Amino acid sequence: MASLRDDGPLESFATAMAALYRAWPQMSAEQRRQDLQAAIDGAAGAALKPGWPLRCQVMGPGPGAQLKCDKGNWRLEMDEAFLEGSNAAGDTWLDTVAAIYHEMRHGEQWYLCAQGVLAEKLPLPFGAQPADPAKGVTEADICAAMGLSDVVARHAAQRAAQFPHGLMSATRSWYDSIFGAQSRPKRGLLETIRHGGLAGKHLHRPEEQDAWDLQRRLRKRIKSLLGTALRNPAYAALRGMFGG
Repeated sequence: MASLRDDGPLESFATAMAALYRAWPQMSAEQRRQDLQAAIDGAAGAALKPGWPLRCQVMGPGPGAQLKCDKGNWRLEMDEAFLEGSNAAGDTWLDTVAAIYHEMRHGEQWYLCAQGVLAEKLPLPFGAQPADPAKGVTEADICAAMGLSDVVARHAAQRAAQFPHGLMSATRSWYDSIFGAQSRPKRGLLETIRHGGLAGKHLHRPEEQDAWDLQRRLRKRIKSLLGTALRNPAYAALRGMFGG
């Protein structure tokens, strides 16, 4: 089964971000948002995952406050200030768009955990049991026990037979970290999910190491596509206008 780690989705997103960077000075904030959304949808589609609507709003200061994956509502939330201004700020801009992919990967990790439960490869977390044992684990059980939206649960349930067995080891490590013995207590965990995901950075956790590795890969690829244009957004726009 396709994944955001595959070359196809990653290259799709990187190419779209390079094009967006070059066009940034001539675009309105809404045009930028639309292009970001199209890139997110393209990568999600290539990875065979439900898309993440991008919600841009005023967000508070502090680490992690400018971008997050709200897994309970299955959307990406970004500070609208990122879309303002005439010029993209080089490496800062690059870090932000690479972080979008990082957050998408976290969503994909949770999706795979849910798919693994529905494929009967993993148990419902926190000792939960199916509401109707005769039916087995249902979409409603996934929503209740894992805090995911019904859209995601339905998508995963329809593809449970396609659970990628080659990712079983990685998915098990994420599951154990997020939902298993290494996770927070159920009440606290589900509360943080419903308010935008896990609070704080836990870089030693396997799901974070995986997402950071992917973020670095993407950042490197976008930087390679832009070359020297990354240092000067105005020059990047001129190169785009003249086919450079």
